[in-house]
Amino acid sequence: MDAKQRERQRARKLKQDKKDRKSAGRREAEKAVTRRVPVTPVESRRLDPPAAPAYLYKYVGTANHHFAIIENLEIRFSQPSVLNDPQDCQPQVVAPRDLQAAVDRIIQRNVVKNPGRWSKAEIARARSDQLRSYRTNIDKRIQESADVLRHNLDVLGVLSLADTPDSLDMWTRYADDHRGFAIEFDTRYGPLIQRPGESGWQGLPAPVTYQPNRPEVFCDSAQLELPDELVLVKTTPWSYEREWRVVRDRATADRIVSPGATEVSLFSIDPRAISAIYVGKDASASNAQRLRDALARNAALTHVRLVHGSVSDKGHLVFA
Repeated sequence: MDAKQRERQRARKLKQDKKDRKSAGRREAEKAVTRRVPVTPVESRRLDPPAAPAYLYKYVGTANHHFAIIENLEIRFSQPSVLNDPQDCQPQVVAPRDLQAAVDRIIQRNVVKNPGRWSKAEIARARSDQLRSYRTNIDKRIQESADVLRHNLDVLGVLSLADTPDSLDMWTRYADDHRGFAIEFDTRYGPLIQRPGESGWQGLPAPVTYQPNRPEVFCDSAQLELPDELVLVKTTPWSYEREWRVVRDRATADRIVSPGATEVSLFSIDPRAISAIYVGKDASASNAQRLRDALARNAALTHVRLVHGSVSDKGHLVFA
């Protein structure tokens, strides 16, 4: 092959590469809605969370992993998809009210990401294709967007807490019908304070608010960000919990284990954070002894009070 033939071959290859790049740019626009949109958990509009109470409480049952919170000084931050309320952190995904504006946002985002890649004609074709796809496959788009959002939210870990240790409903529902225990956390210590790299309300206790309906998110990948209300809002039937949450990136966990299909993200507990353990009124003697032994074995937990529950003559839950 002489020099002229090699030059012609090189020119054809460059021309084909340019054509392939343009085609790839157009395909990027067409797939924009179904692509996973990265979520940065530290980004949030709620920049000034209210001050947390001095103490918050974690109600737990009688399984070995509940006692391990005290024995190993680590606690799970759960993925939103495994929380006990099936609608928790699961917004209603709905069609955009203005399809043209939604499509324009998608196209504009890809144009900005790939300057000079698209011609005006290609942008017009991509816009037309997106509009047609929305109008003919809206149910599919809604489901795809719901899957994207659920996947993105599961990068987070949620620690659910309550603001009182004497809720009969909480003891019944979360502490094995008064056979478990509740851990009193001092909110001045980890894991209830921010870690390096956390900002806004991430890593801090924040109150859950309650409303009649789930939040709505538009079926538009440009909108699949992390609104506060997705993780800090529940429906009104759950208001008895008076819940506070600490939310952080699960990737920063101190230890991740996989006992089954779901990862368990464990964060270390500063021993000073545990100030008391409330033992359920119907806890077995052996379980109460297991808690006493765990405290006795760890010199950093000698300050922890162990108090036992009972029911007063007036039917109130009391601890002493």
